[in-house]
Amino acid sequence: GEDTVILEEIAGYIGLNRFYKYAKMHRGRLDKYMYRDYLGFAKALGLDLKNNRYAFPKNLREEHDKLEAQYEIQSEKIIQDGIKKRGKELSNNKYQDKMFVIMPACSLKALQNESKQQKNCVRTYAEEYAKGKCDIYFMRAIDKPRKSLVTVEVKNNRVVQSRIKCNRNPNEEQLKFLNNWEQKVLKGAA
Repeated sequence: GEDTVILEEIAGYIGLNRFYKYAKMHRGRLDKYMYRDYLGFAKALGLDLKNNRYAFPKNLREEHDKLEAQYEIQSEKIIQDGIKKRGKELSNNKYQDKMFVIMPACSLKALQNESKQQKNCVRTYAEEYAKGKCDIYFMRAIDKPRKSLVTVEVKNNRVVQSRIKCNRNPNEEQLKFLNNWEQKVLKGAA
C-alpha cells in the first residue's frame, strides 16, 4: 500500500539498505514523507547522496526546511530566466493598430503585476510559460500602455484564452484586434 510507494520513492534516491540504517538511528520515528521530500530537494540542488553527510542529515526537519528554501529560490530564478528568454523569443509577435498594442510577457514581475491588476491567476501560468508550454501576451490600449487590459494565452500560434479584469471576456472591438493579430502575425509565425 502507501508504505510500499513511499519506500519505492526513497529507493529512487538512495539504496534501501542505507535507508534502513538511517531509520534505525531514529528508532523507527523517522518521518518517511519528510525524508523523501528532503532527498528530492537534495538531488535537485545537486548534493551527492552517496555521501552520508547529505544522505543522513542529523536534524532532518532543520535540513529539510533549509533545502526547501534554497530550492524555492533556485526554481524562482529558473522561472525568471525562462520568462526573460521567452519574452525575447516572442518579441517578433508584437503588433499594434491605432487603438491597441499586444506584446509578450517579458518578466516574472510583469506577470505578477498583470495578475494583480486583472485579479486573475496568470501568475500560476508563469512556470508553464517559462518552460515554453504556453505563450502569454498582454494587450493594452495604445494611449494607456501601462494599464492592464486583456491577458492572452496562446498555444500553437492560436489564441486559446483572452480575459479582461476578473476573468470576463473581452468586448467586440478587442476580439477583432486579437483576431487580426492571430491572422496577420501568429499564423505567419506558424
